[in-house]
Amino acid sequence: MKQSISLRAPGKINLFLDAVGLLPDGYHEIVSVMHAVDLCDRLRLSLAPSARRTVKIVTNRAGVPTDERNIAYRAARAFWEATGQSGALKICLSKSIPLSGGMAGGSTDGAAVLRGLNRLYGCPLSEARLLELAAALGADVPFCLVGSSALCTGTGADLSPLESRTRLRLLIVPSAVGVSTPWAYGELDRLLGDLSARREENKERLARLATALSGGDILGVCGSMYNIFEEV
Repeated sequence: MKQSISLRAPGKINLFLDAVGLLPDGYHEIVSVMHAVDLCDRLRLSLAPSARRTVKIVTNRAGVPTDERNIAYRAARAFWEATGQSGALKICLSKSIPLSGGMAGGSTDGAAVLRGLNRLYGCPLSEARLLELAAALGADVPFCLVGSSALCTGTGADLSPLESRTRLRLLIVPSAVGVSTPWAYGELDRLLGDLSARREENKERLARLATALSGGDILGVCGSMYNIFEEV
């Protein structure tokens, strides 16, 4: 069993994001095109044999939780539960992705822990099983596990890979104020009411975006981007 591993955890942006309904469990149904970016966190996982299951997170960024509030912490526990394994895990987490910026900083760290532990333990879990664990951790975690470009539906955990021949240089400008996801969805409901009426509204724009990505058409990509949260 390997004792340590270093990993990149890329952030993501939403080239397209629409909310099209409310699911029975209270979560919102979305349609999104997520795209991985080069900006990434870096993790080093150090694993020691232990009959107990312990996780210690050390990070360079103030305000990042180091307990079960951190998805990376919960990812380790979920992996052990799924495999019946145990160990003493130390996660050295170097954050570069902005906090509360919609770039899946916490989700990508959780995905990296799932990938890393699976390699450290000799790959006992299939890709399909890892995706199941990822979906239980959060809506963005499955995409972060797969990366590249994908159409994400449902809560965001249902993935359909998209071909992308488009390379973009991005200027990412973090806000000084973090945006709470529950607040943003609450404002969306208050302003727009029944979101199911939107199901057909942006299908043509979404199709244009997918075509532009696969064709390497940068202007087409830029002209087809959409994010419903600009309204709130």
